[in-house]
Amino acid sequence: MSVFASMQSSSTKLLCLHIHLSQTYLSVSPPDPGDVSLDLCQPNHPYLIPSDLQRESVEAFTALLGLLTQDCPSAVMTASVNALFPIIKSRTAYSAPAVETLIQWIVSPPTHLTPLQTKNVQRSIRNEFLAVLSTKIPEVAQFIPKITEILVGMGVKGYEISTRVKARDQGAKRVVVDDGPVPEAAGMPQPLMNQQPVFDVQTIPLNLAVDVVVQVLATTPDALWLERLTQFAQSLLLQEQQHQQLQLHLQQQQQQQRRDPRMLTKTEPDLQGPPLPLTGGATDLFSQLTALNNAAAAGSSNNTMQIKSELAFLGNVAPFGASALAPGTAAAAPALPIAPHEPEFDPTNVNILEMSTEDKLTTWREAVSRILELESFFDAQTQQASAATAVDISGGAFGLSVNPVESVVAARTGWMLLLVRLLTSWSSSNSGGDDSVKLDDEWAAAVRELRDQLFKFVVQDFRTRYELAILWLHEEYHLGLVNRMRLKKSERGGVEADGKAELVPFATYEALFHKILYSLKGEARDDEQQESGVLPGLDPKDRTFTKFLIDVPVITKEALEVVLKGYCEDSERMLLGFSSLRDLIHLRPAVRDFCIEALFSYCIHPDKIIRSNAILLARRWISPDHATLGPIVEKYATDTLLRLCGPPPSADDEEDGGAAWEEIDAIRHFELYFALSSKKHSLLSLLFKSFGEFLPEVATTVIQQIDPLIRSMSSAVTPICGILKSFPTGAESLVRKVVDILTEKEPVHDDVVSTVVDLVVEHDLDGTWLLRVVSGLTRPQILQFLPKLISLLDGTEERERLVEAGLMKVIATDQDGVNPILTAIIANPNKETDKKVNPAEVLIAIHNMEGSVDLKYCLEGTKLCIKHPEVFKQESLAIVIQQLVDQQRIPTLFMRTVLESVKLYPNLATFINGILTRLISKRVWVNPNLWKGFVICCKLTAPTSFSVIITLPKPQLEDILNKEPGMKPRLFEYVMGLPTAMRARVKGLLPMLEDPHQMVQQQQQVVGQFGYAEKGY
Repeated sequence: MSVFASMQSSSTKLLCLHIHLSQTYLSVSPPDPGDVSLDLCQPNHPYLIPSDLQRESVEAFTALLGLLTQDCPSAVMTASVNALFPIIKSRTAYSAPAVETLIQWIVSPPTHLTPLQTKNVQRSIRNEFLAVLSTKIPEVAQFIPKITEILVGMGVKGYEISTRVKARDQGAKRVVVDDGPVPEAAGMPQPLMNQQPVFDVQTIPLNLAVDVVVQVLATTPDALWLERLTQFAQSLLLQEQQHQQLQLHLQQQQQQQRRDPRMLTKTEPDLQGPPLPLTGGATDLFSQLTALNNAAAAGSSNNTMQIKSELAFLGNVAPFGASALAPGTAAAAPALPIAPHEPEFDPTNVNILEMSTEDKLTTWREAVSRILELESFFDAQTQQASAATAVDISGGAFGLSVNPVESVVAARTGWMLLLVRLLTSWSSSNSGGDDSVKLDDEWAAAVRELRDQLFKFVVQDFRTRYELAILWLHEEYHLGLVNRMRLKKSERGGVEADGKAELVPFATYEALFHKILYSLKGEARDDEQQESGVLPGLDPKDRTFTKFLIDVPVITKEALEVVLKGYCEDSERMLLGFSSLRDLIHLRPAVRDFCIEALFSYCIHPDKIIRSNAILLARRWISPDHATLGPIVEKYATDTLLRLCGPPPSADDEEDGGAAWEEIDAIRHFELYFALSSKKHSLLSLLFKSFGEFLPEVATTVIQQIDPLIRSMSSAVTPICGILKSFPTGAESLVRKVVDILTEKEPVHDDVVSTVVDLVVEHDLDGTWLLRVVSGLTRPQILQFLPKLISLLDGTEERERLVEAGLMKVIATDQDGVNPILTAIIANPNKETDKKVNPAEVLIAIHNMEGSVDLKYCLEGTKLCIKHPEVFKQESLAIVIQQLVDQQRIPTLFMRTVLESVKLYPNLATFINGILTRLISKRVWVNPNLWKGFVICCKLTAPTSFSVIITLPKPQLEDILNKEPGMKPRLFEYVMGLPTAMRARVKGLLPMLEDPHQMVQQQQQVVGQFGYAEKGY
């Protein structure tokens, strides 16, 4: 088929349309006689050629199955699967290949589909297989076992499979009953075993069974009806005779038995009802059936309808399921006289004898004791063994069963209700039977005794009898509501009816509720309970206590203030108490406000363990999912924090108001706020805004305790940086503490670095802020803020250590994989984003900052740099000296750096000689500081520097010789050693050079006059 030629290149939607077209095409292609097919085409049709269309049909079907084996999208495979069942059902020639392909797909699913896509296709195949099971297709019968196995593996229930199979079989076996007469044997069951149905008749649906019965009854001949009913009447006559004899024997025995004294002793006469159309005895029934049989035999067609109606009435008289005698069996004996029977018991018409109060109480106690002893019969745990053998009463596919465990649970509910009602019925009864008379002391004592008996019974195994306790409390609460209605009715009437105005409506409920609560903790609420000794209590971690508080009708104030708070403050039951507090807040809106206030009071409790548990519980409600409780908790935490802006609560009564906050009190008031801020970072802004208003001792405590909070938020620094940028007034110390915490670990977050840089620029902060983030600065930023770092060198060892550590982080070394010499000479395209600067850049920048930074700080900076020869190597110093001497304005500290370089690296003397020559060309003697350094450098580098000295003008040469007379002998020797041509050029210097021996003596006298150290270099 040409449609499939371009399937692989088509879109998914177009492929699905092609599949639907193929389904329609294949449904009419194969020749099935008597159906719409290619056989209907004319033999010599000019366009419709059956053979070609048949061939194209096979090709299209093959292509459709091929879509399930190719790498097609899941949507295409699902569409292909859904298109196969109409073809399987209508064109049986394609049924077997299609089903086999689907089975093969389940066994070996394609690997290119995702698990979800594979599951979607499997679901479609599952629906196709269920449809195949519901349809009778002989060509796929061989695949039914495999299909059933696959469906079971997919999780299809067995009853669902069996229902479809039985529905298919019943649809195939159903017989249409004609309106005409049927053979006589059609209404009779066949006695042969081989003619019995092969399936269980109880599996037939009820509506189908009714239809079959009605059709059989409608087609049964009247003669056959009369014959079978006559046999049934004979059997019924024999059974009634036996029943009368048994009744006579039982009456004789009952006369000797003791009867209930509250029953009437006289025998009432039998009630006579209206006469029936037929007499009720078996003898009369047999006689009437015989008459009807004779009338039918006589062929009286006029009475046919009357006979059928009477037969129907007789069928209603007979008990269902009575056995019939064999044909031809006659009645054995005439009917015996029926003895008069005892009247039927009528519970609404019984004269009950009056009982004394003592008998009532005795009966009451015995009834309660017997009911309590029956608990083991209603224990669901003892019925687990029988639960596995549930009794099937469905008879087949309906799946109805009786579960012994479920039955026991239902019976236990009735047992508990009977017991509770029996115990609580005293409130509506009394010893005299008149509601207007109050209970006497004896009756009230008996009531208390039975209530105590039930109470002990409940608390002995509270976990098992928990439902009984809840049911009892609900019953007591209901009686309290009834009493309150009576009380209000009496108050509206303005009359105290027999003391009912003194009635406390819920007194019994509250007493029982509190008594159970104390017993669960193992405590006695009163002396009577203490003497009873039955106080087992629950395990400190048993959640039954929480469930009990949630399920009771009403929670009293005493239960919340005494019992629940006692749990929260008990070290063993603390976790249970706080979990109960949480569940009550969520599930009991009536006590929510009280529980929230109790929780808040624990959030500032002096005990750290209690306070921590309360804060942990309150912290859970800070999220978008708790829109109701979240704002309440936030408001309380904010109010508690703002209390720190004033004097402590204990100082309110003092006149001077000079009391200070204790550290523990301050911690109690901001600990909840810190816990909430760790989860909701935006809350932290209030702390910074209020920090300037805190008392000094409070501010100190906050700075000491904020460390854990900031560390917990270090993974999300963006909100913190937004708060730090605001830099509230008075919060500089707090901001500095937070910055120190955030910059402890490297690498420092980029947001933190940018925040600190902005703070330094905006608020003109000192270099100590930059030292925390110096490793995160870029090269331009390092050079920009280098003066602030150098300004920290005040001569103390601590500051020198801090600045030294910071500079060593940002100066490039050989260990960084970068040649600092090349980076200083060659242009670096990454200088703007590089995190390191080369040593020469740092030292040059220090020399050039003397205008903005005091000279003494620059001097300390140069000392600090040259102190590290492993970083500031010979090459770096040479670059620094060369670039500084080429500047238009030579820094003041230049000559000192030259002298330190020569002392550190003596082999730089030749290089320095060129620098000195460069200085002469720049008239170095104009700057006194540089000239002093020049003179000292010439002395330090002599005799290498003699070639430079002799080029000085005569006044400057005389100045050097006057300042350094010791150089004259060596300089004289140097001049005398020059070649003749060169000596002639400097012969004018010889008069300035005196006798070397005299100059030695002068040198000894002026040693140290112009020394290096004395000149400040």
